[in-house]
Amino acid sequence: RTVVLLPGPAQAFFGHFLLGNLEGEAVANGQSAWRQDDFAARRQVFAGDLSIDYDPLEDWRSWSYRVDRRGLPAECCAFVREGKLVSPVVSLKAAKQLSCLPSPAP
Repeated sequence: RTVVLLPGPAQAFFGHFLLGNLEGEAVANGQSAWRQDDFAARRQVFAGDLSIDYDPLEDWRSWSYRVDRRGLPAECCAFVREGKLVSPVVSLKAAKQLSCLPSPAP
């Protein structure tokens, strides 16, 4: 069954349900649909053809940068790969809570 979403509702759905649950602070505080263990185990939570990557190093893009506002160097990051959880979006605060490195700021 195919579902077609208009850009506005699709962005709202994606931001609320997916990105909200990928935020590191939500994971650390138990407010996410997923736990830190789910990321460590690379738990399959989506269809195998879904990947969510962020590449702030892409040339000539409006979102490109070399160093983010926190002073951290930019790097490519995968949050979901082939439907499996890879990493939450980790802020400096969440990095301390989760005992991991912060991710690039999307």
